Amino acid sequence: MKTFVNMLPQNYRRQNLVRLRFVQWAPVWILVFAGAASAYWTENIHYKADLDTMRMKERRYAPVEKLSAELGTIRRQLTDLQKQEAVAAELVSSRPILSLVGVVSRSAHECGGDLRVSKFKLQASAHSGVLSGQRPDTVAAATRLLVLEGTAQDNLAIPKFVGFLRQANVFDRVELKSSKEQTSQGDRGHSFHIECSF
Repeated sequence: MKTFVNMLPQNYRRQNLVRLRFVQWAPVWILVFAGAASAYWTENIHYKADLDTMRMKERRYAPVEKLSAELGTIRRQLTDLQKQEAVAAELVSSRPILSLVGVVSRSAHECGGDLRVSKFKLQASAHSGVLSGQRPDTVAAATRLLVLEGTAQDNLAIPKFVGFLRQANVFDRVELKSSKEQTSQGDRGHSFHIECSF
């Protein structure tokens, strides 16, 4: 049972209640705000430190990135040079074949039509191999073998043909491997097998 009557106005009582609640909750809100400000400040410090570290690493990585780009450019240039070298090697390897055909044709022509070449074969020598201190393409070029086979009307045209081949100064060695007499439809002739190394 109440022993008093609150005669204060309603507005005053409401203001008094608000003031009381503010005094009760003010420390809590201050602590929350202080904690949030402290967390933000700490995170901001960490963020700046991480940002500085990242920038420092970027500055350190910049030369490596530049070298990587230069390395990519060098690799592309090397690939282009290798392609050009392959094309040049192909041209160099095909050019002697044409010159060899010319030498064989001229040598056969010098025999006065008494000799005919029926087989023209270019192959690697059985002794080919990469020697120490020599490039593989140089060794291969030095051990190529040209095999010539054909027929002659007499036995004198064959040594003449061999002599003309030697006089051309294109081959390192010209060797008559075999010469056989043969008869075809009543006509006598001689077949030959010549090997020229260069």
